[in-house]
Amino acid sequence: MKLIFFILFFISLWTNAQESNKSISDQLLSAQLPEYKKLEIRYQTWLNLVSYLATPEEKQVFVQMSNDRDRDLFIELFWRQRDPNPDTEINEFRRECERRFHHVNDRFGRGTPRPGWMTDMGHIYMILGEPDTEESFENQTGLFPAQVWSYHGDAALGLPTYFQITFFKRQGQGEWIIYDPLSDGPSALIINSEDYGSQDYVSQVERIRKLAPTLAGPALSLIPGPAPSHGTPHTQNSLIMANILHSPTRKINIKYATGFSQYKGQVRVDTSLRFIDQKHVVHLLPDPVRRTQILHIAVKPKKITLSRESGKDARLLHFKIVMNLKKGDETVFQQTRDFEYSLKPDEFTLIESGGVVLFDSLPIIPGDFLLQVFLENTVSKEFSFFEVPVQQPTPPTEFRLLPPLLAYQRQSAPNHFLAPFQWQGQKLRVDPESVFTAKDHVILGLVIDIPPSQNTEGLYLDWVAEPASPAPTPAVKGKIDLPADTQGNQVMVTQELPLNTIPPGYYRIRFRLLDPAKRVLAVQDTDFTVSPASRLSRPTELYQQLTQDNPFQIHHALGIQYYRTQNFQSALEEFDLALKANPQFAKSIIMKLESMLRLRQYSQVLGLIEEKFPDGFSGFDLHRIRGSAFYGLTRYNEALKEFLAAHTEYGNDFQLINLIGQTYLALDNGVEALRAFQTSLALNPDQPVIKEIVLSLQSQKKSS
Repeated sequence: MKLIFFILFFISLWTNAQESNKSISDQLLSAQLPEYKKLEIRYQTWLNLVSYLATPEEKQVFVQMSNDRDRDLFIELFWRQRDPNPDTEINEFRRECERRFHHVNDRFGRGTPRPGWMTDMGHIYMILGEPDTEESFENQTGLFPAQVWSYHGDAALGLPTYFQITFFKRQGQGEWIIYDPLSDGPSALIINSEDYGSQDYVSQVERIRKLAPTLAGPALSLIPGPAPSHGTPHTQNSLIMANILHSPTRKINIKYATGFSQYKGQVRVDTSLRFIDQKHVVHLLPDPVRRTQILHIAVKPKKITLSRESGKDARLLHFKIVMNLKKGDETVFQQTRDFEYSLKPDEFTLIESGGVVLFDSLPIIPGDFLLQVFLENTVSKEFSFFEVPVQQPTPPTEFRLLPPLLAYQRQSAPNHFLAPFQWQGQKLRVDPESVFTAKDHVILGLVIDIPPSQNTEGLYLDWVAEPASPAPTPAVKGKIDLPADTQGNQVMVTQELPLNTIPPGYYRIRFRLLDPAKRVLAVQDTDFTVSPASRLSRPTELYQQLTQDNPFQIHHALGIQYYRTQNFQSALEEFDLALKANPQFAKSIIMKLESMLRLRQYSQVLGLIEEKFPDGFSGFDLHRIRGSAFYGLTRYNEALKEFLAAHTEYGNDFQLINLIGQTYLALDNGVEALRAFQTSLALNPDQPVIKEIVLSLQSQKKSS
């Protein structure tokens, strides 16, 4: 039934396109006309160029962009995804498409009010290029003008090995349109076709064979070969044509387009980048020392490109990971790490066979967030991106199972380091692919949130692993009892699962948390694969460990998150802990002062600056903070002195210039205040409140 529906769908689609004498791309362009018309001519031209090459998602993302920087970057990324030889300076695919575009507009735009790229011949030429052969039937007695283009197809794109596309002029008039053997039928090629029955395909084809023998085959089928004995066009013609039209987008991973608005800030317009796919695992685990959660990630890029170090028999691997923790549109925290390694021959052989997994971790405060991860191979300029929601309720109001981890090994972890996916001295080794062999010991890692008023007495987990799709393989089941002395906290179950009896295939394992009365309290599941191989090449692990012995970075990260979510008291407490561990950590000193300002502790701010910098200080931030403290204490002359000193350090900060303007207003100096606010607007015109102040000051100036 699915196949029949698919065939009928494309028959209808193609028939409607022929009846309206428009291509599918024309209809899509019409639907986007309002956004299209708003674009500059050069961007309209680019959309025309890629009309048959781009996915609907790529077009939609492009027309909704609000600035040229994004459009230019997207165009570069678009071509980079299609570059057949990314290591060369020239993108052969782009060059060929631009050549085709100029050719179709020059050749097929003649004799029609439409540009050549919008014609059916232009459509096919843009997708397939120059035909292997062309045969013309323009002056054939008894037949309407027709042309047959022959091509060799790429099976990887779903195309036949050899096929022919026929164009004709309906009733001998108008522009060349694609002939469809099923919806048009052989009679559409014959002058005075009323002499034959509309369904008498045998007689129609025989007539064509007598007038133009080599046109008889294409009249029935896109694939050359003996005509069916019944003479009826085959429904596969519509499927073949659909595959032809969709072939340019078949191998394109649209994630680079749909995620563009999220990662675009990480990509420079002058850098040529190619999107690669990846697998990832993201998991929250409690910090074994502090009462907080650590967000662990594991990313496995689908492709690894290494560069050879000059003059050495070694390869260079260099990845950069940027993690953004967002709440709504605001970035709560950003962390960047570099992974750079010089690999010996045996090491890069392991990476080529098993790939690489990059691990990172991030402390996180309670709340609902969106984690965005940008991964770049700085050697090859390949990148990947993903985002996942992260929820850390505190305290939990109900029992909750976090997504389960399936690891292929567990090992002891040193207590003075916070290793990836570590819990109570054990490190779980995970592969985001979740592929195991029958000989592997599959280790479960499952965190259970327990409400404060509840405990785990009598609770247990049951689990069942069964094929992801219907199969005769029986399900494997099991039960795990929980420790009874855990109350109002978290418990993590780490246990080996007996899955070595499962035959190769794709599976889903479901976990349920039940009480003694067998009531289901929470459910989670995950997928995994059992490989028929007896041994797998495991990925090389790359990570940077957080130290437990001096955790100032953990407290500083938590303080930043609290500060940016407006919880200034908690932020101050975390910065205090960071400075207790590392008293000279300048970033925590600055952020502690910022938090105190938000809490209106102005005198304490001045006192702390004197304590930390008894011999004087310099720097934009300290002058600005000291000025803000003086302003809060209404000591405006001293505030102005500090703000002007900060301005000397860095003169292009519009927010600082606004502070200068506000201080001049507090000192009743409207002239200098107006000058300051106008300078601020020159740096950043998008300030509605400042614009109103400027208008008010200008009005006062005129009235005086």
